[in-house]
Amino acid sequence: MASDFQVSGKNSEALFTLKLHRGDGMTLIAMNWKKGRPPSEFVGFAIEYKEPEGDRFFALKNRLGFPAKDGSVDPGKAAEGLDFAPTHPKASEAYRWMGFEARDAILETLDQAIADEKSKVFVVAYDLNLPEIVSRLEKLGKRLKVIIDDSKDHGEEGSSENEAAERLMASAGADNVKRQHMASLQHNKTIVVDGSKLKKVVCGSTNFSWRGVYVQSNNALVLQGKSAVKQFLAAFQNYWLSDEAKVFGETDCAKWGDLDLPDIDAQVSFSPHATKNALLKKVADDIHDKTTSCLFYSLAFLYQTPGPIFDAIKKVTEDDAIFVYGISDREVGGIDLQKPDGNVAPVFPDTLSKNVPEPFSEEPTGGGGIRIHHKFLVIDFDKLVSTSLFDRD
Repeated sequence: MASDFQVSGKNSEALFTLKLHRGDGMTLIAMNWKKGRPPSEFVGFAIEYKEPEGDRFFALKNRLGFPAKDGSVDPGKAAEGLDFAPTHPKASEAYRWMGFEARDAILETLDQAIADEKSKVFVVAYDLNLPEIVSRLEKLGKRLKVIIDDSKDHGEEGSSENEAAERLMASAGADNVKRQHMASLQHNKTIVVDGSKLKKVVCGSTNFSWRGVYVQSNNALVLQGKSAVKQFLAAFQNYWLSDEAKVFGETDCAKWGDLDLPDIDAQVSFSPHATKNALLKKVADDIHDKTTSCLFYSLAFLYQTPGPIFDAIKKVTEDDAIFVYGISDREVGGIDLQKPDGNVAPVFPDTLSKNVPEPFSEEPTGGGGIRIHHKFLVIDFDKLVSTSLFDRD
């Protein structure tokens, strides 16, 4: 199926098929050998790009830079014009690529809610210390209702969460601000916008903090529509009324709820759970029993969390007939590198070290790694899918 978000190469002479899946700020490139297996001398591929209105192609170089004798690093033509100094004097531009899409998604949602004066906003926050988020929540006035975690250092005197709560009590009213933790903490990071026209949810693992937006390898998922808002709003109301994990765990929100998304089988469930409706084993069974060709995952704490999820991923990874690619927040032991035609161990993020150039784009909206920005690059598929890239002579 071809669409603006999925494009296939059309060169019939190419030895492989090519399909590009465009995401926000990056593109996943998928290639399959057309007949049989690649020859033993096949060692890889290269990508060329042409700038808008350009007359020639450039090789997309490795993003890692190597210093010259004088210590300078040339990040390549694609990064020209966005060479930030180590101290980042252009802070506003640097913030955009450091936060990448999660930052843009969160701020865009809040700005849309501020503009839609009839919408109401419901927020559950674990960390809450980023000024650009707190200031936007203040602008919502009494249209905001917020739950802020008060576990451990979040509840200590002088904490950012205490300060945020005081500010929001002043703008939204004390009755619209609740401090809470269930069992050990209230770990949600959700924004629900319920308006006559705007119905939107932001969820995922991105904390509303400096570390969450700019440092940690977090994700934000944006859902739109009445069904998504209905599920998340019901969960918010049950959180508001339930101060104990065992109370919330008995509610329907701790069970699977259908998001009713067109053409997507998507369900959501909210923690904490009661023992009788625990779901990790069911998720693990889905991974183990229903993975038939490929598995992609992003899981925090996989390195230190034994149990059904780890066991299921390990079992699927050992199956050479299934392609597995995953990321965790740290190196994971016990899932080892397989033979060359098998699967790799989970990757994990590391800090950008000295002399690694900043991400590039026409606008400073990206962050990290090799990427093809649809506003910055024009790809000629006849050129890209050329057998000359794989010349074996």
